[in-house]
Amino acid sequence: MIPTATSAAGLHLDLQDHRSGFHLAYSREEVTGASPQPHGALPPMSFEVDGAGEDDGGCQRKLPSLQDFLGLDSTTESTLCSVRHAVSLGSSSGWSSPGTWASDFDPDRCTLHQVLPAATASPPAAAVAAGLGGLAAGGGSPKPAADSQVPAEQFQQPCRALCTNGGTAAFFEVRYLPDQRPAGIAENFYVGKDLAHARDEKEFYERLSKLQALDPRWAAFAEVAMGCPGCTELQCIRGAADKPEERQLLLLENLRVGFKQLRLLDVKLGEKTSVVGWKGKTRLHAWKNQVIDYTTNSAREGFRLEGMDLLPKSLRDRMSHFIQGRHNQGIPILTDLLSEKRSKRMLQQQLRAHEFLASWLDMGPPQAGVETELHAHGALWGAIDAVARIVKAVVNIPVPQQWIGTSLALGVEVEDISKQPRVVAKVFDWGRAELTTGAEYKELQAEEKKERLGFWRQYVRAISRFQWELCRTYAHRSCCKAWTAFVFEIHTSQCSIVRKSVLGDTGGDIGSAVYELPTRASLPEGGKNLVVPLMGRPSQGSFAQLVCGMLYIHVSTIPKAEGGRSVVVTVHGATDVPEVCKSGVETTVRVIAFEHVEDAKWHLEATQAGEEERTPRGRAYELRTRPGRSFGRKLLFEDTMEFLGLGEKRAQEAQRKLEEMLPEECDDSEDEMSICPTCSPMAGDRSSPIGSPIHFSDPEAEDDACFCGHVIDATSPGICPHQRHYGTRHRHCFLHAGGTYPELLPPTVGRCSNIEKQAAAFCSSLAAWTQEGASCPESWR
Repeated sequence: MIPTATSAAGLHLDLQDHRSGFHLAYSREEVTGASPQPHGALPPMSFEVDGAGEDDGGCQRKLPSLQDFLGLDSTTESTLCSVRHAVSLGSSSGWSSPGTWASDFDPDRCTLHQVLPAATASPPAAAVAAGLGGLAAGGGSPKPAADSQVPAEQFQQPCRALCTNGGTAAFFEVRYLPDQRPAGIAENFYVGKDLAHARDEKEFYERLSKLQALDPRWAAFAEVAMGCPGCTELQCIRGAADKPEERQLLLLENLRVGFKQLRLLDVKLGEKTSVVGWKGKTRLHAWKNQVIDYTTNSAREGFRLEGMDLLPKSLRDRMSHFIQGRHNQGIPILTDLLSEKRSKRMLQQQLRAHEFLASWLDMGPPQAGVETELHAHGALWGAIDAVARIVKAVVNIPVPQQWIGTSLALGVEVEDISKQPRVVAKVFDWGRAELTTGAEYKELQAEEKKERLGFWRQYVRAISRFQWELCRTYAHRSCCKAWTAFVFEIHTSQCSIVRKSVLGDTGGDIGSAVYELPTRASLPEGGKNLVVPLMGRPSQGSFAQLVCGMLYIHVSTIPKAEGGRSVVVTVHGATDVPEVCKSGVETTVRVIAFEHVEDAKWHLEATQAGEEERTPRGRAYELRTRPGRSFGRKLLFEDTMEFLGLGEKRAQEAQRKLEEMLPEECDDSEDEMSICPTCSPMAGDRSSPIGSPIHFSDPEAEDDACFCGHVIDATSPGICPHQRHYGTRHRHCFLHAGGTYPELLPPTVGRCSNIEKQAAAFCSSLAAWTQEGASCPESWR
């Protein structure tokens, strides 16, 4: 049922009820200059109703008013509810109309009034009354409906407790009885959350249930949020020896349904996850949360990893090594204060997005006939698509919200290996979130609106930043035609939670090496064992590089379809390394794959000279081994990883797909610029001033530079001196031999001084108001 508008001052509704056969034509015209209508009265109107239903024998009927038809009462105070919202409910009641909205129609000028109880409404109005019955007169906001109590007789009892990674609320396994399960629903489609710790979350879902029936924007958000049909009361068992007891459970969508083995991320969104006095948060608990926010990835990237189900072996080994190293340091106070579970959780909270995404995509070592890396590429694309839908739904929410400490769930199938693995993404955890309607927002004081807008900005920035991290990982890992060179760096860091939390990663590099794949000849079948020297930094006053150890690796290549090639690298170990690699120190090998050999050489020169890493001009992607075991001056790693090059055609298809997903402002296309040959990474000598990145002696000069490091020509503002840019948008010169990758999606390798600018630019392209100080919609002020 859709209304057709004739003008901004008038409305014409053409409604039809397929079940009763009634047809309604309703017109309303507002007379310019007429005296104002009494409060609560409808404007002048005319209507016609005819029917051909079986009950009336086809005779024409006349209804006294539109209010009676819709079950409305014109004597009560009006509620500012758009007609568009009311009639949109007709889609679930079999109503339709040939009309569509006119572009000049203002739905806010059409109001409905307090809905009568559904029992007193006319039959076609029952659906409208059921959807709008929660609207309070004068408030314009949905009140929590009566508890949506799901009958306990539908479920098996008692329910057993589920293991969780964290949190205070208990979760229980809920299963339908065989004869009670709804059609098309799995028997374990829901899990139960102890309602004693979910009262506020219950209220959030109740309000969302009402609003999604009134506004398609809230309906779109409900699709990306975890489903909730209501509450139930079941017999539950916490422990094996406990007796069953009655518990009120909030039923929530079980994300594991349909998966054989689900690896699930819990990503806490927002720079600030706790506010004093908000949803009962005490000052002490708020302070404790703020310490966690400040000392974890929340302060760096606006979100943090709270937990991961089904950890890959590489991350399990790293966490175990970290815990063992902490015990070996002999600090009993820290050992007593921080349990093993808490220590592992804190380690995960320290991880940056590209680090925990690499673990999420870790499908184990390559196996013959099993395309684990293609599975990872497919999972990454599925995550981008799912998170993009969430971002779109969130950005379109009508007014700013204050959602504190909410989470994003991202899961992937890790048992069934395929090119298109199953991926799920949902937002959840609304215990410290309040769902605000437009009418409620208008009633807020100016200071309250400002505070709410600030929290809304950080929430949208966080989820947009996460989308950016997914996109830049895909742009480099999944869009490369061929990997040509590898850099190996042995890195050390202290197994200290306090040091990591306060100072970050304070470790250092022992040495590094580079290996270039042969271009004229292929590696022998079965690969090749190599011993490469690890070069350290020159000593002070000396230009001679020091050999600080030998690295033992194995490299093999596997041809793929359409010109692709997979490079499998095994890091066996290292010898003659310094004594710094000892117990209590985590030692890993950082393996960086480069699309262009010159990028690998420039990177190695910069790190060995103690300079900041240079941003590659081609694609680059890094993985880390599990921590090595130390035997004196020897290290043992025995870790294998795969880097997949897709070939020219498939790489172009992957990049084209990514560009179509990106906002227009982030899209780079080769036809918008002509590349100077001397700017190409494959042209010229490394020592050429044009072929080299520019170093900044003046820190302020960096503001006038492209993200790649080229200084913008002062005589031609906005133009890189090594490229000719066309069009109205500035293009930054990230180059590779076949074109350009999106300028705002740099690799995790290279100079990080501009990373925040690039991430902010990406978020602004999705919603310009996300940045502090940016203008917001007039209705939000």
